[in-house]
Amino acid sequence: MSIPAWYLGETRYKYSYEDVTGIREEPKTALKKFGPYSKDKFRATRIGFAMLSPAIHGQTGEKFYKAFQKSLLTDKLFSTVDGLEFCHYHPIKVFSGTDAASYRTAALELVREMKSIEVNLWICFLLIEDRFRQLSVRHNPYFAGRAILLSNKVLVQGIRVETARKDDRRLHWILDSIAVQSYAKLGGTPWAIATGRSEPEIIIGIGEARVSGSPTDERLFGFATVFNQNGAYLWTRFGQPVVGFDNYLVSLQDRVKQSIKDYTETEKVVPKRLIIHLYKPPGKRTEARAIETALAELGSDIECAIIHIDHRTEFRVFDSWAEDLKPEGRLVTYVDDYQRLIVLSGSEVEWISPRVARVRLSPQSTYRDLNGLTQQVYDFTNVHWAGLQPNNVPVTIKYPSQLARMYASLAQFDEDWYGLITEGFLVDKVWFI
Repeated sequence: MSIPAWYLGETRYKYSYEDVTGIREEPKTALKKFGPYSKDKFRATRIGFAMLSPAIHGQTGEKFYKAFQKSLLTDKLFSTVDGLEFCHYHPIKVFSGTDAASYRTAALELVREMKSIEVNLWICFLLIEDRFRQLSVRHNPYFAGRAILLSNKVLVQGIRVETARKDDRRLHWILDSIAVQSYAKLGGTPWAIATGRSEPEIIIGIGEARVSGSPTDERLFGFATVFNQNGAYLWTRFGQPVVGFDNYLVSLQDRVKQSIKDYTETEKVVPKRLIIHLYKPPGKRTEARAIETALAELGSDIECAIIHIDHRTEFRVFDSWAEDLKPEGRLVTYVDDYQRLIVLSGSEVEWISPRVARVRLSPQSTYRDLNGLTQQVYDFTNVHWAGLQPNNVPVTIKYPSQLARMYASLAQFDEDWYGLITEGFLVDKVWFI
């Protein structure tokens, strides 16, 4: 039996608002040539860097902090901050203890020091141990320190001490990835995608998370990451992650309406279509009905595509012409009129098995260009700003799940996290990666 298959186009990257066609060169080298997509984002903005380190790891923390400062001098990501003279490097703060209470106290003391310094945006490197991941949220030093800092408008970048101890050659590559993360957390856009899709679109990603030890051990639904057609992160617009499917559908309906209103007001144009990326199969009478109702209440004739992206599919793709049977990445296989299989990464990545995702279009969709939507799904694996390597999960699925998990963890600490995320300084930042 012959199964239709073809290759998707290579992802083209945008490092400039004006760039229409895009550049094939990947961020690893292109950022150093062209700088970031949002080159003017931080002009005349005074950014403050800080670092918290337990005394037992003080020497490692000091070495890392100095290496990061040195790397910024040649990193074009931050070169638009008026030659970096608008950066403030706060002295590293070393404290006793490695428990949650020690991190909390150190974070509070650092916040007090920051109040007397004229800085527009702060980001703090928090040196943590790998073993913290085994601790409950309430007893985890990372979350204890992060909760204090975020609630005081200080962005946080966790640095594992095991990573900071790498030799200089390996640390160089790690610093590049950390710079990308930091830039995105501060609200910058490192790069976008040149999709060839000129009509204005809203892409909303929907995910879920389970957090052990949370007040409820049920599923938390979080959806929130809103992108335009170029993969540029626009804002966090989600209903408070909810427990229970009925509550989720009501919240989804509200968020669809609000996202369209916000996009129209911010971008000064009515979006041509709405694209929903779901972590689960949509139900005929569930997500599809909620979205249909939302559009009807707005009186909108926007086209809509609802897509389930199954990146854990049991489907496998093999290339009988290859000696090791590994297909190349970007290969697409036709399943039926509503389904495609994509090889997200294949023989070009030697150390892992090919990663395959199944893309399923809901029959309730009014926009049905599945081949174009499949290309977009693939392209969105290349705008994951946690580092310089592509991710095997589209960012529209990855981010909302990360956001739901982070929210559920922080919700165990006293603060109006929902207000901070949806209305405060975090709203346009990927602070949760």
